[in-house]
Amino acid sequence: MSYSKRYVSSHFWDDNYIVELDPIEKLMFLYFLTNPLTRISGFYEISLKRISFDTGIDKEMVLKVIDRFSEAGKIYYQDGYIVIPNFPKKQCYNPNMLRSAMKELESAPEHLRNTEAFRKLLNVFETLSNPSRTIPNDSQTLRKIEGEGEVEVEEEVEVEGEVEGEDEIAQSDMDRSEPPTNKPIFKIPLIKGKNKQEQWFPVYQKNIDDWQELYPAVDVENEIRKLVGWNISHPNQRKTPRGILRHIHYWLGKEQDKSVKSAVRNKSPTQDEYLFSEAARKTLIAGKQWLEETGHDS
Repeated sequence: MSYSKRYVSSHFWDDNYIVELDPIEKLMFLYFLTNPLTRISGFYEISLKRISFDTGIDKEMVLKVIDRFSEAGKIYYQDGYIVIPNFPKKQCYNPNMLRSAMKELESAPEHLRNTEAFRKLLNVFETLSNPSRTIPNDSQTLRKIEGEGEVEVEEEVEVEGEVEGEDEIAQSDMDRSEPPTNKPIFKIPLIKGKNKQEQWFPVYQKNIDDWQELYPAVDVENEIRKLVGWNISHPNQRKTPRGILRHIHYWLGKEQDKSVKSAVRNKSPTQDEYLFSEAARKTLIAGKQWLEETGHDS
C-alpha cells in the first residue's frame, strides 16, 4: 500500500473543540484525519470494521463518537464514507493538489454528492480554489517568515508553455469578475504587468463573506484592509495575479491561528477543573503529612 502525507498543525491540541474531547474522541479525530485511507479531498470510503480494527475501539463506541462529531458538524459517516467538511482548511495545498482534490470530489457517488455534508466540503474547496471565480491559480508558493516583523516571500513557479501577456489576461478577467455596478470594497495592489501597468486584485463583498465563513475567528474585512496597507508599503513584495489568493489565505489563516490560541490561553478554568486541581493539592498535602508522621520522608 502506498502512503500519503497529511498535514496536522500543532495547533490541533489547542483547538477549542479538541480540548473538550475525551482521550478516545481525540484518538478518533486524529485517526479520521490521518489513517491510510484518507484522501486529499477530505472524503473517503472506509468500513466500520477497519476503523474498529485500527483503533482498537469497538464498533458501538465508534458509532457513538462519530455521532458526536456529526452533531458538531465536524465529521460525518454516511453509507460507508467519511466526509470531513473542514478538512481543506487545515491542509497545505498547491494548485495541482487542489485540482486533484476537485477531481476526486467529482468522482464521488451520486448519493453522497447530494448530502449536506458533501455540499459543505465542496463549497470550501470551490472557495479555496477560486473565491473570485476569475483567477488562474497555477503556481506553487514558497513562504519565509522572519521574526516578529514577519516578512512573507512568495516565488512563482511558472508553468511551461505560458502564454505571453498572461498577466494582462488575468487582470482583464478580474475586471469582469462582478457586474460593473458592483464596485469592489478593496483593491489589493499587485506587481506591475509586463508593460509596467498598474494591476490590482478587486475584493467584493461576496469574497469577504466567503472568507469570513472560512475563518470565523478573524475580522476578515479589517484584515484585508491591513493586507492592502501591507502591499502598498511593500511594493517589491507584491504578488502576481496568480499568487494573490495564496497570499490572502495565508494571511487570514495565520490570524485565525493567533485568535484561537489567544482564546485558549485566556480561557478560565471550569468548575470541574478547579475542583480537580484543588483536590489534587489537598491530596499532596495529606500525603506529605503522612510521610512526615511515619518517618518515610527521611
